[in-house]
Amino acid sequence: MKRLFFLTALWVSLSGCAAGVIAGAGAMDAANRAEMQKMACLTRYGFFPVLEYGWVNSINPSTGGTVMESSLLRAYIQRVAPGSQAEKSGIAEGDLILAVNGEGIVDNTALEVMSEVNGRKFSSLTLKSASGRVYSVEFNAPQ
Repeated sequence: MKRLFFLTALWVSLSGCAAGVIAGAGAMDAANRAEMQKMACLTRYGFFPVLEYGWVNSINPSTGGTVMESSLLRAYIQRVAPGSQAEKSGIAEGDLILAVNGEGIVDNTALEVMSEVNGRKFSSLTLKSASGRVYSVEFNAPQ
């Protein structure tokens, strides 16, 4: 009986590890996909965007209790390639990304548009410089 309990406990433990490894692999796949999308922006347009997420408190409408949710905190330009279309357009490292194609940044959909993986044409960024100046840049992908 002790062996059966031990084997059952071992199986439950290992199956939990397997589920954790599978979930971790899925998260890594999403992270790798996002990094590839950022690299596509750098090679095609000359800028490397970063979308930073964090945890915020919100109220659950059905229970009235407080819950923690992942939320986009900010989107910004981490790197600008010398001589690129982005540099020639005046984009600088640290500029905040306010909108993509005229739509505000709310999630990773903006990154998909910038890297054109979702079939939508990327055409413009609205940014805010370190000095507070808000400006827009039009993009045309090099052929």
